[in-house]
Amino acid sequence: MTFQHSSCYWRLGSPRSRCELIWFLVRALFLVSRTSLFFLLLLLFFTLLFFHVSSYEGTNPIHVGSTFMT
Repeated sequence: MTFQHSSCYWRLGSPRSRCELIWFLVRALFLVSRTSLFFLLLLLFFTLLFFHVSSYEGTNPIHVGSTFMT
């Protein structure tokens, strides 16, 4: 977000610049945490999906060479 007004330029020591700096840092931290949370959840989803799919490997109920009693 860019500011077009000349009164919004940061001046060292002014309360407005400190408030803008704090607001900028809060937004940056929120964006980073939200992005990292998204990637963490995505990684968790694919990890669980991988283990779920790999757990079914070799569990065929009809085994080769099995005989049925009649």
